[in-house]
Amino acid sequence: MLRSPTQRSRSITELIRDNPFLCVAFLSGLSLAALEADVGSQGMFEWLWQVLGIGFKLTADWPQKLMPGMTGWLSIAMNIVLGLIPYLLADIVWRHLRNR
Repeated sequence: MLRSPTQRSRSITELIRDNPFLCVAFLSGLSLAALEADVGSQGMFEWLWQVLGIGFKLTADWPQKLMPGMTGWLSIAMNIVLGLIPYLLADIVWRHLRNR
């Protein structure tokens, strides 16, 4: 859609302020990707994944419960989508508390 000239796009700091837990999910995904690719300091990325990836760990067994026998790319996509749910719920609570 086209924006009016008076409407400006949001800055990155506004996006982080509005969605801090989604940013945490993104950082945990990057740390997992770095771990899998064997890039950088393994100890640091392992620690980041252990701390920041809690939402993905909470929902790790949900895809197999929802669709038993699922493998491949569908399994990976389901893990990502379902893993984002705790972070998105936390962002909703964050916005609700902030806007009180």
